[in-house]
Amino acid sequence: MTPDRSFEYFSIRDFSKQALCSIGGVVFQRNWGSGLLIVLAVFLNSWAAGLACLFGSAVSMLTAMALKPGRRVQDSGILGLNGALAGAALVAFTKDNPVGFGLPGLLQWLWIALAAATCTVMVGGLGCLLHPRRLPVLSLPFCVATWIFLASLQQFTGVATPALSHATTTAPEGSVLLTVLDGTVNSFAQIFFQQGLLPGLLIIFAIALNSRISALLALGGCFLATAGGLLFGAPIAMIHSGVYGSNAALTALLLGGLFIFLEAGGWGYALAGALLSAVTSAAAVTVFQPLGIPVLFLPFVTVSWVMMAAMRGFQTVPAASYLGVAALECDLEHGLSAHSEGTPSLPTPALDTEAVSDPIEGELWQPK
Repeated sequence: MTPDRSFEYFSIRDFSKQALCSIGGVVFQRNWGSGLLIVLAVFLNSWAAGLACLFGSAVSMLTAMALKPGRRVQDSGILGLNGALAGAALVAFTKDNPVGFGLPGLLQWLWIALAAATCTVMVGGLGCLLHPRRLPVLSLPFCVATWIFLASLQQFTGVATPALSHATTTAPEGSVLLTVLDGTVNSFAQIFFQQGLLPGLLIIFAIALNSRISALLALGGCFLATAGGLLFGAPIAMIHSGVYGSNAALTALLLGGLFIFLEAGGWGYALAGALLSAVTSAAAVTVFQPLGIPVLFLPFVTVSWVMMAAMRGFQTVPAASYLGVAALECDLEHGLSAHSEGTPSLPTPALDTEAVSDPIEGELWQPK
């Protein structure tokens, strides 16, 4: 496979729009307006996290410009979204710096830059390893890089002090309805490791700005995860924080993007994946918390892989394009957002015997 020619940004405006599109791509909305609203939501909760999110995305994209991957890779936004998440996480899971109005110190900014650059390298490396399995890397590079750079802070104490979670261990009791509502909305803020109803509502609106169906799917996933956690007796503080719902929302968005628009079986499969993601989140918290390592998006990645690989063997699952996996990785506009009202449906899926293109280069489904 011959890589596409490298891509160069022609102006700061182009670069900025690509960075915002990458941030919107975290929730599978390749739209600079959605990305801008998400950045605003993060800034409302934490100036440091908002700046780190933008900084991480920019560093990842600049690293890609230096390494010169194919144009499709850079255009997809997969590089910037992993860097943006790394920046937000390395602020959220470290203690506030008492100097500089709570903003990270110089060494921590350097640490974020190194993590974001590492994400770019890992996108290429993990993509090559996963290609034979026909699975996308999703946000796995961010997870691995953040674990490495957070764990190493136990030794490099001059950079920052790691803090496992900003969520409290106890929460006031309230009505069931308010608990579910609070947990559902907070789940959206938790995607960027923030808390608060206003940031959560802004992120919901950012998704709906690009695709109302995406917003409904994500809300359904969050609601199932939150209600399930309450039903099964999860700690109230964890439910309020949105830890279970954040992975569920991303799982619903990804799996929903693989199915022909408004197929009932497709919605059911996607929401079932969201519920399984919430259960996996609870298991992951049990394993990771004693190690002092955050779960991040590992439940979303693993559940999505399993359900994407399994769906080809289920005849009752609607005829979805398995090639959508590659398309979601390389051009998120061809994911769930492509199913918005008035948009043509996806092509007929390839037979099982046909090869799926490289999820990094994604030469199938070229933009029209």
